[in-house]
Amino acid sequence: MSPGRRIAWRLEQHAVVDSTQDVLKRRLAGGEDVAWVVVRARAQTAGRGRRGGEWRSGAGGSYSTFAVPEPPGVGPTPLLPLAVGVGVAESLAGAGAPCAVKWPNDLYYRGKKLGGILVERAKGHLLIGIGINVDNPIPPGSVALAGVLTRAAVQDLVLEGVETALELTAEASESLPDDLRRRFAARDWLFGKLVTVEDAVALGGISASAGQADGVAGPAPNRSLTGVARGIAADGSLLLQVGENEEPYRVRAGTIGTYR
Repeated sequence: MSPGRRIAWRLEQHAVVDSTQDVLKRRLAGGEDVAWVVVRARAQTAGRGRRGGEWRSGAGGSYSTFAVPEPPGVGPTPLLPLAVGVGVAESLAGAGAPCAVKWPNDLYYRGKKLGGILVERAKGHLLIGIGINVDNPIPPGSVALAGVLTRAAVQDLVLEGVETALELTAEASESLPDDLRRRFAARDWLFGKLVTVEDAVALGGISASAGQADGVAGPAPNRSLTGVARGIAADGSLLLQVGENEEPYRVRAGTIGTYR
C-alpha cells in the first residue's frame, strides 16, 4: 500500500465461523478475489494463534482477518506482525486503553494479555488475523476491554491500526524503518525484563571472556535462552542479553516462556 492511500475495505460481519483466517484461505483456494476483504466474527469455534496454538474465541470478542495483496518481491511478513502490534496498540491507547506490544505478536493491557496477531501468506496475499478480548470469556491470566471500549469501537480501532501498520511497512524490505523501531520501543512490554525463550532460533552473542562468536544455529529442539530483553534489532529479532556476553543474541524465532 502506498503511504496516504485510503483503502476501500470490503467489510463482512459474521456471527460464528471456525476461523476468520481459514474462511479467507478457503476462498483463496477456490479462486475467489478477496483483496481488501475483512472478515469479522462475534465468535470462532477453531481460532488459531501463532505456531498453531488454540486461540479461545468465545462470543463477544473482536476477531478479524484482513486480506492484503502481497507486494511484489520480498514481502514484509517478518516485520508486519510487529507493525500491526504497534498500530493497534497506538489506536487503542488513543481511545483510552494504553497497550503494550510483547514480542513477537501479543498485545498487553494492565500487565496481562489482551490479544494476539497472526500473519500468514496464502496465494499472493497476506492474511492479518487479530483477536482481542472485549466482552468474551477470557482465559486465566488474560484481560479484556469490557467496560472500557465496546466491541464495535474495538473493531474500528483494529482497522485503523492495520492501516497504520501498512503505511509503516510500505517502503520496508527486510529492515525495520527507523520510525517503526522507535514506536515499537515506546510500547515494548519485554524491555528490561529477564526473559526465557523456548525453542529459540538465535544468532550472535560475543563472549566477553573468549572474544569469540557464540552462534546458536536452529531450530534446536528444547533449546532455551535466558537473558534480559534489550529491544529489537533492525530485522525484527528480539535482542537478548545473555550472561556476560558483550553483544546480545538476535532471537529470530521462539516462544516466550517466562519473564519477570
